[in-house]
Amino acid sequence: VVVYDREGFARETFGEHDRGALCVAVEGECVARRVASGSADATVKLWTVDRSASLATLAGHEDAVAGVAWVGHGLVASGSRDGAVKLWDPRLAEPCVATRTFESGVCAVACLGARGVAAGLQDGSVVRLDSRLGGHVRLTAFGDGAGVFALAARAVGDTVRVAAGADEGAARVVTVDGAGAVDLPARADYV
Repeated sequence: VVVYDREGFARETFGEHDRGALCVAVEGECVARRVASGSADATVKLWTVDRSASLATLAGHEDAVAGVAWVGHGLVASGSRDGAVKLWDPRLAEPCVATRTFESGVCAVACLGARGVAAGLQDGSVVRLDSRLGGHVRLTAFGDGAGVFALAARAVGDTVRVAAGADEGAARVVTVDGAGAVDLPARADYV
């Protein structure tokens, strides 16, 4: 994992995963202090940007970690191809504080602020989980088994929108409250 500055120069390089990093998330929008990375080695690693030091290794998934997101208050959500979404508090001796398991692999996660976590599943579903991963609601689903491999969320006023990209070139923007969905122009391959 390489962190670049605004001018495009490599600032820090992190390289302690046993296998390749598949996803990264930066804590905060303006000044990044910590980075989370998920790997094919089934772990999440937390790093400080200033010292490029590994803060913690979070182990507990049984397959590759394909999505990570900072969810506030120092907590990290991770999604794995093993079908589990985990919520981690790295300050605790037992850092995994919640797990929600799906039949389908998890390919992406995104923070929804106070509204919880979104997860993109290999079966083409996008689900919203509450802030402790308890209940879940299906927000949308892509047809033909197109896995959801990319998620991004943004609050605009009181509305939270989730953009989802699937491996069949499909992309959709949905509101978390279920008020609407917009399909974006299709692409020939992955989004």
